[in-house]
Amino acid sequence: MLDLSNAEVTLEQGSSWQASSPVLPPFIIEQIRRREEAERARRDQPQLDLPLDTYRPAPPSEVPDPTELPQRGVVIVDLLGNG
Repeated sequence: MLDLSNAEVTLEQGSSWQASSPVLPPFIIEQIRRREEAERARRDQPQLDLPLDTYRPAPPSEVPDPTELPQRGVVIVDLLGNG
């Protein structure tokens, strides 16, 4: 097991903090607070549960026989009578 009872940490402002101190350094407390707030904000956001299995697409229909398809074509109607 790692013994950190005499460990010393240098803080951003240049001061030092020893592990034997009963309180965490302020910047660590601030980081923990920010992480907890971010986690709480993410957890408290409303969620929408989508009914994924409720509406399934229809199965593909059978391909009709080409001989049974109706005749298709183009009809041109001359409304002016020219020609």
